[in-house]
Amino acid sequence: MYISKLVINNFKGYKGKHTFSFKKGVNYLSGSNNVGKSSILDAIECVFGSKKSTISDFRNTSIDPSEEVSIEITLTSDVFLPDLIDNIIDNKSISTKIKDHIQHTYNTFHIRLKVTTESITSGKKNSKPGEVLIYSEKLDTFENVTGIDAPLKKLIAILRIDANQSADSEIKNTLSSSYMTVLQHYSSEFFLSDKFIELNKSVNDNLLELQKELLNTMSKKLSRLVNEQFEENIETYVKFKIFKDINYLQNSEIRIKENDIDTNLFDNGNGMQRAVTISLIKEMASLKNLSMKPSVFLIDEPEVFLHPTGQKSLANELVKLSEEQQVFIATHSPYIIDSYTKEVDNINSMTVLRKLTNGETEIKDISDKITNITSRPTTAEISYFAYNIPTLEFHDQLFSKAQDITKTTSIQSIDQKFSEYISSEPQSDFISSLCIETNYDKNNYYTLPTKIRNLAHHDYNSESLKMIVDGDDLRNSIEFLLRFNRNLQ
Repeated sequence: MYISKLVINNFKGYKGKHTFSFKKGVNYLSGSNNVGKSSILDAIECVFGSKKSTISDFRNTSIDPSEEVSIEITLTSDVFLPDLIDNIIDNKSISTKIKDHIQHTYNTFHIRLKVTTESITSGKKNSKPGEVLIYSEKLDTFENVTGIDAPLKKLIAILRIDANQSADSEIKNTLSSSYMTVLQHYSSEFFLSDKFIELNKSVNDNLLELQKELLNTMSKKLSRLVNEQFEENIETYVKFKIFKDINYLQNSEIRIKENDIDTNLFDNGNGMQRAVTISLIKEMASLKNLSMKPSVFLIDEPEVFLHPTGQKSLANELVKLSEEQQVFIATHSPYIIDSYTKEVDNINSMTVLRKLTNGETEIKDISDKITNITSRPTTAEISYFAYNIPTLEFHDQLFSKAQDITKTTSIQSIDQKFSEYISSEPQSDFISSLCIETNYDKNNYYTLPTKIRNLAHHDYNSESLKMIVDGDDLRNSIEFLLRFNRNLQ
């Protein structure tokens, strides 16, 4: 089960409704600072996370207080969703209520959820702002079903690592943390051993003895003091829960020993905490068949504190992790995006965000645009599509690709192909600007792409090439080569 669609309305910097489509693998979010990459992670966490923040805390500051703020999320599954829900939700009646809202489309199953600042009336029941609503296909509306707000939040486990925080939620000994997941994996065989079974029985037997002891001392005194206030016969007592394997694990901690100085990880800086967190996630990626419920990893700028080689290594590990769990990465780094590939079932997505002059946010899914050279984007290609930076390197890659497609080896031959293509296109300022006659090695060339290629290869430091790079010519030529290659492939 994974998040396939997100619709946010008046959420943080996003005024009005904005829709995002995602894939079940790695979802890369790119764009300049303050464009809203982290806000997408915030929206997902607002629905499924354990933080105290409510949707009202994320209201766009430019809207009227009476306007609605909302988040809609579509969960999709390629496997039989009713069975998956039964495995996640222990309560049978609650599980049935959720399954009654499943939508079935061809070979996929969907559940639509919504969180809003509005109070929704369904039947005789009114929802509170911030409660998770579920879409009813029968009623064609989102409704508040009794008892399923908390269970709906448990359908997906959120694991988040922020760029500007220590990411301590992932290294704490909470059940859903990366640390606890890895620790449980490596401890599982021990908890099945006779040694542990005997130890656990002894611990629980002794706790029972302690409970009886407290019943005769502390519990009796508490009962007497409570009854003095209520003048009733009320029994107040202490009871110990049965110790399970997870209780032992939660009593652990990660420590750092450096130069004979031994400290708790939380006493170290953000850089060390983040390094350990990322290492745990990389280890999770290497472990197969983890008994985890569907999880979504929200990772904000994983490149922070990492050398480029470390960034590439981490990116590859996150791709491995995405084979089992969905991953969202908000990043500025071409070394992270370099791991993007469409080779396996088209499971990854690439979204670029750009702030327009009117303050609106432009959302572009460039998943189908970013693999023009090979099945994985080149760094130069990433610079162009994700960061809007045209480079001679990308131009050269596209030029060589054009030669491969047309099976031409000489520069004169490919230049002729370009000329023929330009003459067949409807005339425009853009097309006419590509017709530039130049001369190299006693040969005449007639197109801008060929001129740029020759200058880059033979006269790299020329003023003519500098003017091309600084102006619009390089971008125009790249756009032409992209169109040329796509049409001929």
